[in-house]
Amino acid sequence: DSGDAKIVNVDTKTGDAQKLKNLFMGFSSVFKDRIYFINSLEYYRNSTEEGFHSGDSYVYELKDDELNKEGSLIEGSISGDFMVDDDFYYVYTSARSTIDRYDKNFKYVDTIASFDNSDIEAILKGNGSKILILMPNEGRLWEVKSK
Repeated sequence: DSGDAKIVNVDTKTGDAQKLKNLFMGFSSVFKDRIYFINSLEYYRNSTEEGFHSGDSYVYELKDDELNKEGSLIEGSISGDFMVDDDFYYVYTSARSTIDRYDKNFKYVDTIASFDNSDIEAILKGNGSKILILMPNEGRLWEVKSK
């Protein structure tokens, strides 16, 4: 609501913080030595209202303190939390209330789970052999996939 959502890079040795991007509302995921972001919502302001709307459906990688577009996801899906492993990106989408799988070239592969209710605050964690999703608004923790 405050309109000041941002990505901040904090040097843990010195405590110095550097703002990387203003008005970002999304999720991050770390895989090996790479940091990824999805902009799930974007800030807007016009003459009658302000707030957030659906983001641009891109995955970014943080390189040299800059967000670089890596690939695009299903347009208008309102991407939520996501995770990366050796083979795939797993993205929770609140518009469709699904967990969608994309290959390393950001091509949609399939939907591995769908839910009756949508929860933009869902938290997705795990790896390629086990995925857990926490839906705090429903008060539920789901095990999504096991090999």
